[in-house]
Amino acid sequence: MASTENCNIIGHTLILLHFSVFVNTKGGDKLRKIPLTEYGKFVKKSLIEKDKSQEWLINEVAKKTGMYVDSSVLNKILTGRTNSENLISAINEILTREENTQCRDVM
Repeated sequence: MASTENCNIIGHTLILLHFSVFVNTKGGDKLRKIPLTEYGKFVKKSLIEKDKSQEWLINEVAKKTGMYVDSSVLNKILTGRTNSENLISAINEILTREENTQCRDVM
């Protein structure tokens, strides 16, 4: 449905000042939540066990790879919508490195 309420006619010229299109999306106001993959669950559990945040992981991955990483990129990896081997490898190394560091701190 288009709204042409804000139109003015000057002479024989129609000037359209505002045009809106209303689109009905699936699910209405609710966004569809994409479930985590098994790998995504593993990463989330590892972060909880290490008392680290996703923001920490994002910063570590960006430092390690030199690639642009934000919460959207991490979410795509955790839900399986992207399979960047470089990023997944970096995540694995960081989580393993952090695990080894914690073990040494205890000894």
